[in-house]
Amino acid sequence: MSNVFHIVTGVYRESVHTPDYSSDPDWLINPDTPKCERKYWTADGQAVVEMDAAEKAVVDAADADRGELVTRAAMIDQRARDLAEADLIRTGDLLEAQV
Repeated sequence: MSNVFHIVTGVYRESVHTPDYSSDPDWLINPDTPKCERKYWTADGQAVVEMDAAEKAVVDAADADRGELVTRAAMIDQRARDLAEADLIRTGDLLEAQV
């Protein structure tokens, strides 16, 4: 069993069947990994390294944007439920709006 890292996609898999990955040069088998959060790992040639500050800023900004979108979606869902409970809209209207 091995741990593998895909140098193009950044996917890291643990305890995999080594022969399933050994023929693909884009998979690093049992690479040394940096001592940082996995989201900050990237490939540099045939090594897994920690991102520099600029790359980390991009990852952090994307995480913040994603979190904001999830929060907004939850607020919209709650508002729709509130309107439905107040009989201001029918739940069927909500389903039709999603199509």
